[in-house]
Amino acid sequence: MILTESFTKDWIHSHRQREGFEKINPPLVEKMIHALALVEALAASKLDFVFKGGTSLILLMPAAGRFSIDIDIITQATRSEIESVLKEICNKQPFTSFKLNEQRSYKPGIPKAHYSLIYTSGLTEKEDHILLDILFDEHTYPSLLEMPVVGEWIRTNAQSIFVKVPTHESITGDKLTAFAPILRVCLTIREKSWKLSSSYLI
Repeated sequence: MILTESFTKDWIHSHRQREGFEKINPPLVEKMIHALALVEALAASKLDFVFKGGTSLILLMPAAGRFSIDIDIITQATRSEIESVLKEICNKQPFTSFKLNEQRSYKPGIPKAHYSLIYTSGLTEKEDHILLDILFDEHTYPSLLEMPVVGEWIRTNAQSIFVKVPTHESITGDKLTAFAPILRVCLTIREKSWKLSSSYLI
């Protein structure tokens, strides 16, 4: 499990001593540490979910030097179950409270919710937050891995918490699916431009 030392100013700044990270932004490091802490807390709560998106690559490729601070999960839990878990999480450090983005959550159409998890920054001693984005659906990944919440950015003990994540191939497929509508629009515009140019030539 993640040790409280991971949230201290000394630990956050210590990453600047690592080769290749001399100019790293400490607030970004702090957010990433809290993102991993949230994933660990969600997994420890026994909530059934899949940790997906770019941030999950931190667990799949810990040495890649990737920085991502938003947590994306997919679950079939209810709103009451989610908020019950978040209340429990905020009863312990490092999180103090959570806030629902009501304008973007639980609306007709795509079943999504967006929460901010609040914490007191070890760098500024002021409130800061990370984002939790939830898709309420059954996952369609062909295969999943169970990965421990460990890495170079956090100090942990021997009692690792495991979380379900898609495989590298599944995440790549996810990204391609997300870009597909944009690609179709670009190809349509290109085709129309070509036809227009051809008509002028005729």
